[in-house]
Formats: sequence, C-alpha cells, structure tokens
Amino acid sequence: MKNNKSEIEQKIEIIQKQYPLIFEVMGSPKTSEIIEKIAIDYGLQYSGQIEELIEQEQELTALAGPKIADILGQVLLGNLDPTELSVVLEEKLSIRTELAEKIAGEINQKIFINLNDELSRLYKTEKSYPSSTEEPPIQKKKDSYLESIE
Repeated sequence: MKNNKSEIEQKIEIIQKQYPLIFEVMGSPKTSEIIEKIAIDYGLQYSGQIEELIEQEQELTALAGPKIADILGQVLLGNLDPTELSVVLEEKLSIRTELAEKIAGEINQKIFINLNDELSRLYKTEKSYPSSTEEPPIQKKKDSYLESIE
C-alpha cells in the first residue's frame, strides 16, 4: 500500500509526535486571535467588511492576518527559521523593516516564548527565542573603588 500523505501532512505528524507544544500552538484558536490582533493593531488588517475598503492598498493589506498565519505556520513546521521572521514579513506583506521587526517581536513575545525549547530542538540550535525582544543581560562590573572590610 502506497503512502499518499503529502509532505506537509507528514511534517505535521512529526511535529505532533516530537514537538507537542508546537502542534498545540499550530491549531490553537488563541494563536489565530493573536495574529488577527497583531494585524489590526499595526494597521495591516481592517476589522470591518472588505467591501467597505476604498483604496486598493487597503484591500491588499486586508488579508495580512492570513499571510502572517501562513508565515507563522512555516516557522512552526520547520521550514522557516524564526530568526528570519522579520525579513519574510517585510517581503510578503510589503511593509517597512521597522514595522516587520515590531510585528516579529510581538509574535516572539506572544507565541514563540513558550516554544523556546521545542523551536531550538526543531531547528537544532542553542539559540533562545525570542531573541529580538530580549534585553541583553547586564554585566556586573567589579567596583575597584570599594575597600575590603576586614
């Protein structure tokens, strides 16, 4: 008997078995809500009817939520490294670099943060996600002016 599963279906099965948290996030209504909210908050998606949109540019951006969801899906399936997220968002949504970085930062904070270990295993890296939103650790310097107490 031939295996008729598509490559995507096979990847989803692997994700489900080996990366259960990633699989859970992929199908979560909360993830969809987060993506829609990000698209609306950044002015990339109109929350009303598409027919009400007047300008062509607004019509094109009205579908930003599904585009963001598709890009996120590529990350969660292991096809797009999370470190490339802002670049792909910029390209696929035709938005400014700064805006793409802000959106990627929100996705990192609201979605990827709980998947740190699994994303690292999936991409076989030691990187910590979300890297673009974290502050660098503060280095404590030895104060040379302090005298020792004896």
